[in-house]
Parts: sequence; structure tokens; C-alpha cells
Amino acid sequence: MKNNFYFKMALRNIRANKQLYLPYGISALLTVSMLFQMLSLMSNKFEGMRGVDSLILLFRFGSVIIGIFSLIFLLYTNSFLIKRRKKEVGLYGILGLEKRHVARILFLESLLVGTMTILLGLGLGALLGQLLFLFLNYLLKLPIQMAYSLEPLNFVLTATVFAGIFFIAYLYNVSQVTFSNPIQLLRGEKEGEKEPKSNVLLFILGLLLLGAGYYISLSN
Repeated sequence: MKNNFYFKMALRNIRANKQLYLPYGISALLTVSMLFQMLSLMSNKFEGMRGVDSLILLFRFGSVIIGIFSLIFLLYTNSFLIKRRKKEVGLYGILGLEKRHVARILFLESLLVGTMTILLGLGLGALLGQLLFLFLNYLLKLPIQMAYSLEPLNFVLTATVFAGIFFIAYLYNVSQVTFSNPIQLLRGEKEGEKEPKSNVLLFILGLLLLGAGYYISLSN
């Protein structure tokens, strides 16, 4: 099959499932924008200001939290999206497409959606960043104003983080196709969501992170 066929199929699938992809894309776009703005805060130079190390540590901690939140949130949203599309993917197998062909279509879908949301998210972050910096300068009343600069490294870091997240989501989608037969995929959409189970380790980790956040906040 020609590569043009896969590209057309990927575009058709995105358009046909725009009601699913639109919320997913908006969520990814906003998280890209948030991470970029936090990295812009972290890259500021606060020469001669007291407590600058604690302030930079706070911004760095915020960047890590946004990155972890983006990973968990987008992977969960992606799992819901692929579950709603299992019947469609199962039909591909019945119509004669091999799993490697379906995997290539899913890869192009992830590439198109990921590239578009990353570029738009970076653009939104660059536009809204100035307003954020003006608001924080007014709110914090720091002796040195935070300057808004578009550092190329922040663009690269943000794009790299979300490219990795979209790639992990793609691997999950491929695993759903690879380890399921067409009949299972056709029935997959009817499966209910599993009841979440409590996890003691996650609970303790959450308490530790919450305590660390309060400590950093109060110490500043």
C-alpha cells in the first residue's frame, strides 16, 4: 500500500472522530501552554534578589508537577479515546488490514494530532505568557520584575516532553490492537470503566508531595 493511503486514512479518521479528538486536543494544547509558561518563569534571572534559590526551586517543582499531571491526564484521556474507537479499529481487521497497517495509521494520527497541539500550545503559551508575567509582577511585588523572554530552550524542552507523552500514548494504542483480535475490538467499546482501586503507595506519595508543597510555600 502507498504511504499516501495511510495519510488519507489518518486524516479521515481524525475528521470522523472530531468529537473525540477535539476535547483531547484542547486538553493537550492547554497543558503544553502551562508547561511552557512555567519553564519561562524558571528561566528568569533574579540577580541580587534574596531568596532567589527558593523561588527558582518553586518554579522547578511546579514544572515537574505540570509534566507529571500532563502525562497522567493525557494518557487517561487517550485510553478513553482509543476505547471509543475499538469498534472502528476492529472493522479494519475484518476488512483485511493487517495489524501493522493499522499501527501505521495510528502512528500518523498521533503524529498529526501531537504536532498540531504542540505547535498551537507553544503559540498560546507565548501569547498568554506576557499577561501571566504582568499579573505575577503585580501580585508578588518582587524587587526585581520578572522579564518575559522567549528562550529557544523552553520551546525545545516543552516539545520534547509532549512528544514523549504522545509516543507513549501511541505505544498504548498499538498494544490494544496487537493483543486483541477483531472480535474483541468490536466488543471493546461496550466494556465499562473499571472501578478505581486504592493504592497505599500512591496515597503516601501524595501526602509527601502535598507536604513538600506546603513546606516550600511557607518557607518562602
